[in-house]
Amino acid sequence: KEIKRSVNVSDEFKNFKPLSDIGKRSDSVSALIAKRFVRSRKLPESRFYFASSGKYANRLVIPYEDAKGPFYFQARQMVNVGMKYLNPTYSEHGVKSSEILYPCSSNIEYVILTEGPIDAITLQEAGVNSTSIQGSYLSRHQIMEVKNSFKHVVLSFDNDEAGRIGMKKSLHLIRRLNMPTPFIVQPPK
Repeated sequence: KEIKRSVNVSDEFKNFKPLSDIGKRSDSVSALIAKRFVRSRKLPESRFYFASSGKYANRLVIPYEDAKGPFYFQARQMVNVGMKYLNPTYSEHGVKSSEILYPCSSNIEYVILTEGPIDAITLQEAGVNSTSIQGSYLSRHQIMEVKNSFKHVVLSFDNDEAGRIGMKKSLHLIRRLNMPTPFIVQPPK
């Protein structure tokens, strides 16, 4: 069913600049920090954008794309001012973050679920099939999509309080749905 929305996600990309186009002299400090953030993780700059104005200004933009183009994104703050992450809203864009998984291969028997897309991208760059749930709470919609697409599930949430709480709630949901117990991998403290 077509969802009425005031702004199309792909239209938002007109306000974003490819991160690979960010130069040293003409761009903001936030843009240069975003570029350094991506480089420090050895990720390809070509996969990311930077918002220099508008609602998502001064944020690294992480696109969620498929064969049709971008369908979602997450905008990450580069300095400690305001909310760290800003996602497209349902009321504006017709997309709920709880219904989105970062694109991954469904041709592989396993998937690693991470909290954030940067974690998923980093694993993908290392050749590991992974997806992001945009936070520490796995939704019923997301787990049903995972259940129907993968034989093995690995939970790998952050090793902080939110990650531990999210892990417990996710395990509870998985058990309620009579799915096989997932593997759990957490980073060291």
